[in-house]
Amino acid sequence: MLVHRFAILTAAATFLLILIGGLVHGTGSSLACPDWPTCYGTMMPKMEGGVAVEHSHRLAAGTVVVLTLLLATLLARSARPEHRSLRRVGWLAVALVFAQALLGGITVLLRLPTPVSTLHTATSLLFFSTTLYLAARTRPPELSWAAARARAGLVPERTRATANTLALCGYWDGWRKIKRASPTRLWASTARRLECCWIGTSRFWPAKWRTVNRR
Repeated sequence: MLVHRFAILTAAATFLLILIGGLVHGTGSSLACPDWPTCYGTMMPKMEGGVAVEHSHRLAAGTVVVLTLLLATLLARSARPEHRSLRRVGWLAVALVFAQALLGGITVLLRLPTPVSTLHTATSLLFFSTTLYLAARTRPPELSWAAARARAGLVPERTRATANTLALCGYWDGWRKIKRASPTRLWASTARRLECCWIGTSRFWPAKWRTVNRR
C-alpha cells in the first residue's frame, strides 16, 4: 500500500511539474535565470517576476527527482512478488528524470535550441507516462475492482438491475421527443434519467464509498 500511494504522489507531483513548465513557457520565463543549476549564482534567488516562475519550476523538478529516487528504492526493497517486475521500471523512471533535468539545464545554457527543447518536452511526457504506469501497476490486489465487488456483496440480481438502470440512461431518443412536451414533463424525465445514471454508475464505485444492504 505504501508503494502504491507513493507512486500516486510521484505521478501527481510530475503532473504539477508539467503544469509549471507550461507556465514557464507561456510567461516567457525560460531564460529568467541565465545560468544552471544556480540562478544568478545562488540556489535561492529573489523570487519575483520571471525568476519566481522559472525557479519554482526548478524547485518542483528537484522535488520530483527526490520522489522518484525514493519510489525506486521502495520498489527495490519491497517484498511483494508483484513489485519485482517493476524494479527495472522504477530505475528507468530515475534515469528519465535525471535526463529530463539535464536537458532542462542544456536548454537554458544553450539559449533554448529547438531540438533540445523538443526533446525536453518529449522526455517529460515519457517520464510522466512511466509514473502513471507505476501508479497503476503497484495497486495492491485487495484494491482491485474484483475485490471491491466481492467486498460489496453484489449478487446476480443486483448486477442485472444495474445493467437495466444503465440501459435506461441510453433512451435519449425518447428524451428528444419529450423536449417538445410541457416543461414539467421535461424536468421529470430529465431527473429520472439522471437518477438512472447515478444508480448505474454507483455500481462501479469502490466498496468503501457506498453502503450495500446484504440482507
